[in-house]
Amino acid sequence: MAGFPVLAAGLVPEACVSRPTRQCILDAVVGPASNVAEEAARLDVLGATGRLESPADLAKALEFTKANPTNDNWLPSRLQHGVVNSLTRAGKYQQAVDALGPVKAGDSGQAQQIAVIWATAGDRIKALNALNGLGMGGAMQAMPIIGITFANQGKFAEAEEFAKQNLAMHPSAHFSMALGNAYRKAGQPDKARAAYQDALKAVDLELLGDRTVVTDFNLRDKAVLHVKLGQMDAARETLAKAVQAIETPSQGTTTEFGRALAYGFLSQFLAASGDSGIVLAKSLVTNKTPQGTKDAIVAGIAKALAVDGKTSDAGMLIQSVGPGAARDEAATVLALHYAKNGKLEKALTIANEIVGERQRRITCVSIAYVNP
Repeated sequence: MAGFPVLAAGLVPEACVSRPTRQCILDAVVGPASNVAEEAARLDVLGATGRLESPADLAKALEFTKANPTNDNWLPSRLQHGVVNSLTRAGKYQQAVDALGPVKAGDSGQAQQIAVIWATAGDRIKALNALNGLGMGGAMQAMPIIGITFANQGKFAEAEEFAKQNLAMHPSAHFSMALGNAYRKAGQPDKARAAYQDALKAVDLELLGDRTVVTDFNLRDKAVLHVKLGQMDAARETLAKAVQAIETPSQGTTTEFGRALAYGFLSQFLAASGDSGIVLAKSLVTNKTPQGTKDAIVAGIAKALAVDGKTSDAGMLIQSVGPGAARDEAATVLALHYAKNGKLEKALTIANEIVGERQRRITCVSIAYVNP
């Protein structure tokens, strides 16, 4: 296919791997487009990495999303997300909101996107106003995303004040867990532990009340919180219930793919909670585990290890995963870890040798841009 050497040849050129530069990588995987489809694909790659930076590319992407309604094609929706992400990263917050199009009444997803944009900008009032159209119940369910955005930015005072003013009547397990993770990352273990304890109380209230259905998602969160708090017996007990929920057809995991996806998320979250969580995640694999589910579990653990910088362990696990989406995702996470730490040659080697051809293009562009 003209314009996309990596899709045709399947590899980044060896000369580029041995002497990697951003432009060399981009020239290899994002060449000049020869038709409309290739131009859309080029914009998709840039949008996936939040790098739709030039006015010309932004205009082309927006034009494409308007000409091709998102309900007819998956690509315009991805391009719109790329535009919004790129504009937000560039600090062009009102343009990012405008790129989402007219506000649709009751559209929780769009409302939360707008709330995140304004929370990123530090404008709490506009973030809250974005949720007004969801009604009282919908706004209360969506509101934690604002506090989570503050926490993820390390704005702890704003996050805590937001929770005190807006989440006191309806505690959010997701907010408290995000706050705990942010404190842990910032080297404040005591505050992290207190936030995790608040999260555990909140998830228990959700499981006991009538506000939510018991699913593998909230049981997963509870198991992870027990691990973070060192409560391993309770973690194992909750994990067994999470597995039962995944295996129950009424929970929606009626296909092997659905079960594998749920197990993959479960293993990744557990493994990210520490060494004890990794042990629990590995216990999900038994002699009766289907290969696809086993691959998803192992890939989930590998992703968590790669994020944590345990690259050798992550690499060995990835090698044991069969070809497919799970392997590609884990290998991409590992490659990006190397790229962020200036090891571009290692990152590109992983992209060439492990990541499948369908994913490799976006992986390589991500590698090019995460390196300063």
